[in-house]
Amino acid sequence: MRLLLHDAGFVPPRLQHRYDDDAGLVGYVDFAWPDLGIVLEFDGRRKYSAAEFAAGRTPEEVVWAEKRCEDRLRALGLQVLRVTWEDLGGQNPAVVAMVASAGVTRRPQIGIEGARYTWRPRS
Repeated sequence: MRLLLHDAGFVPPRLQHRYDDDAGLVGYVDFAWPDLGIVLEFDGRRKYSAAEFAAGRTPEEVVWAEKRCEDRLRALGLQVLRVTWEDLGGQNPAVVAMVASAGVTRRPQIGIEGARYTWRPRS
């Protein structure tokens, strides 16, 4: 995910960024652009069913806790994007369009247009 975001030219996000509200800790989001009010959460199926992530909760309880956390993030005025493995693949990964349409800015690109280089094999 980080490499995809970098290669697409997006400004670097903060990783595992903490958010709090009046009730206390909301959570640590995977990727955040705090100045833009955008967070991105990467979800895999195992997060909702594997015992090591569920901490004794049923899949329904895990999904409900995620929903409540997302509600609290949105109440802070944040735009929450959720992506899965399927959003990372292909020629034009869906995550790139999602992040761009959310308004994440891109880094200025420094190119080498006009540079001439001719590769020659070593003798």
